[in-house]
Amino acid sequence: MDQIFSTQNKATQILDLQSQTLRELNEKALISVDNYTALEDKINDLMNQQGQCEHIKNTPYPRQFTSINLYFTILLCVFLPLGFIGAFSPLMEDYGSHIIWLTVPISIVIGWVFLVLEQIGESTENPFEGNANDVPITKISQDIKINLKEMLGEKNIPPEIKPEENNILM
Repeated sequence: MDQIFSTQNKATQILDLQSQTLRELNEKALISVDNYTALEDKINDLMNQQGQCEHIKNTPYPRQFTSINLYFTILLCVFLPLGFIGAFSPLMEDYGSHIIWLTVPISIVIGWVFLVLEQIGESTENPFEGNANDVPITKISQDIKINLKEMLGEKNIPPEIKPEENNILM
């Protein structure tokens, strides 16, 4: 435990210890070569997936992309009424000139929808930061741990993680 907790990347250390243990079992002929090869392949797969997940998590999201989305959304909201004026102009003959004022509330509602979508996109661009709308990775990990311990027949099973205040899972 001290060896694992003293390192920066605990998941990699656990996989490395498992690989070392498998190697020792293979050298002592306690497992077959086929089983050793299959298990070592699985550990290598897990190591590759771990690296890919770390790469995704640690790769910074380009701020220019977020900024450009916001600028285009604001630009759309500014020019949206002009597009509706052209759409409502033919209706002025039938309903009068006051119909043109419908462009204001319709533009506000549609612009609000796009701005809200922009905010939702920004709040979900980092889904592993532990915020209320993020992937409940702690709950998923705890459920996997519970399932594995139950399969191994262990008695010391950790409690299931329950939602915190406001039904938020972490």
